[in-house]
Amino acid sequence: MEENLYRKNFSVNAADCDMFGRLRPASMLKLMQGVGWEQLDSWGLGNNIVWDQGLLWIIGRTVVEINRLPASDESVEMRTWPGKIRRVFLPRSFELRDAAGSVLIRAKSIYLLMDKESRHAVTPQSAGLELPQSFEPGELPDPPSRVLFPAELPGACSRSARYSELDLNGHLNNTHYLSWGEDLLSVDYHRSHALRSLWVEYRKEVRPEDEVELRYTLADDTLYVKGGDYFAMTLGYGEPSQSR
Repeated sequence: MEENLYRKNFSVNAADCDMFGRLRPASMLKLMQGVGWEQLDSWGLGNNIVWDQGLLWIIGRTVVEINRLPASDESVEMRTWPGKIRRVFLPRSFELRDAAGSVLIRAKSIYLLMDKESRHAVTPQSAGLELPQSFEPGELPDPPSRVLFPAELPGACSRSARYSELDLNGHLNNTHYLSWGEDLLSVDYHRSHALRSLWVEYRKEVRPEDEVELRYTLADDTLYVKGGDYFAMTLGYGEPSQSR
């Protein structure tokens, strides 16, 4: 497993934190995504390589468990490794640890290879790609494909993908879905709560011309959000932890 483990040490940038000095959850996903791409690049399987073969990488689902969000200027280590491939589903695990080695965050995402033209997922074998596989004891189970939602989601608003939220694939970057959810809660709520868990399923690309209707509700400190045919997400909150 060690040969498939990718590590990166960094200091949490203040620009990636919220007004309370905690790593912003959307920034957390961006950091995870970044180290994931770095490992793929190190294998010669990054977006710049597969793009020339008519493919692109996307993320289908993500699950996150948070013990504590790190603080501004805190030294942390991000770890990532590939999981066992199942057809078109390519799991990737993540851990964020503090300077003492304690696990702050565990996460797992389902990566997929997509044909640029058809927008359909393909297997690595059919694309002629060989990806490493491994397993680390204690890694999270794969993100479930469905989560039970309340029968009614009375909250409603609409969003569209802004230019600054689009990535190289021309759609809403996966990190911004979380920001859309966070924006549904008040500053006062965020002041007294911190994100503890996340599940999100990306069902359909959000393009610049798409208007997405968000339906949502907050029940027992879990925010349930559905974005039409585009995505579904739950954000579980609890009391903020001591920063360090």
